[in-house]
Amino acid sequence: MKWFARILNRRSMPASPLAPGQLVVCNNSHLEELPLKIPSERLIGFTAPARGRFFVCDHDEVWMVDLKDKAELVEIDDAPYKFVEGRSDFVGWGLNDKEVKEVGDTGIQYEFHPSRDFVVVHYWIGAKSGEINFRISSGDWFAASLSDDGKFLVLAEPYALAIFAMGRSA
Repeated sequence: MKWFARILNRRSMPASPLAPGQLVVCNNSHLEELPLKIPSERLIGFTAPARGRFFVCDHDEVWMVDLKDKAELVEIDDAPYKFVEGRSDFVGWGLNDKEVKEVGDTGIQYEFHPSRDFVVVHYWIGAKSGEINFRISSGDWFAASLSDDGKFLVLAEPYALAIFAMGRSA
């Protein structure tokens, strides 16, 4: 079964040969996408998910995402650049050394090449494994991180963000 990520805001997104909604292609049923729309023109990154939530920043706003059965977005009153300065768990925007890549028997592996138009994220959940082809529209940055409990996976680049529940199928 295929899952597709949503485009955050097509106004500022460069033209793509893929049709709208084809940013993420997942070729198996070990994951469930949690739809989330963030009213942003260009993201600068996110925090590694911990304790059931994470934060997403663009150049003007900071949002908290609660991870439950579905992802819920809450705008918070923080200045993005100040917020990023005070976080040791922020990834994106060239700060990709704080991702959570392995938790117990769940893990991810990827290589970001700025000149390519997609990133292949390999993942495993116990004995099950698969890959996600995440379409990127900007070579500026890409980041992926598991949550601290290994139940969620976040993939992001400046123009798109996708959240998956690991080990669940729709």
